[in-house]
Amino acid sequence: MLDPTLRGIDLSWRRLTLGRMPLAPGIALIFVAFVAWLERQQSGAIAADRALTGATMGVALPLMVVALLHRLAPGERLDQMLLPLSRHGVNRRGAVLGYLGALSVVSGGCGMILAWVAVLVARGIADPMLGSDLATSAWIGALGGISYAWLLGLGACVGARGGGRWTLLLLDAGLGMGTGTLALPWPRAHLRNLLGAEGPLVLAQWTAVPWLLALTSIAMLGVFFRVQR
Repeated sequence: MLDPTLRGIDLSWRRLTLGRMPLAPGIALIFVAFVAWLERQQSGAIAADRALTGATMGVALPLMVVALLHRLAPGERLDQMLLPLSRHGVNRRGAVLGYLGALSVVSGGCGMILAWVAVLVARGIADPMLGSDLATSAWIGALGGISYAWLLGLGACVGARGGGRWTLLLLDAGLGMGTGTLALPWPRAHLRNLLGAEGPLVLAQWTAVPWLLALTSIAMLGVFFRVQR
């Protein structure tokens, strides 16, 4: 399993970094900074919360992840992108874990940076709450990026051209805003809970972490079994 996984990591990293650098993280960063600045002008003490819940975790992060995923599987199903490896005897199930694992690391790092920018711009460097907010938002952003990488990666394994990624993105955007049972399977609902909004079924804030870990694990298993050897 180790060798196919490493092959998948290597292929994913090369597709993410070779050629033109991806524009999505830069665009997401500018968008988050601009919205956080607007929130600071209008919302005062709750500017950071609004910027994180809305522009950062609700818009920029999932769209950035789906844009990065497009570099790994542009208009094609994810398992089809790994066919060249299988022709050389590499187990695609092992390779896909490395392939999306590399994406999840990049997405988690980008999620952390986006969260930092939102907090820094919304609060300003003189705010006494800046340090604690930076620390808290960093791991929430990282966890959100990892969750979206695996959820949308699962979607990229479904449909003639991996179009399931867009279906899952839209479902997360719509149902994840709710607080009922239908919101439970979606990262957005639990990220909102972590950031102080009302959680699905009025779940306690601390429950959002095990829910996100469980949803990520389910998506990983779904990817593993969706891809043929």
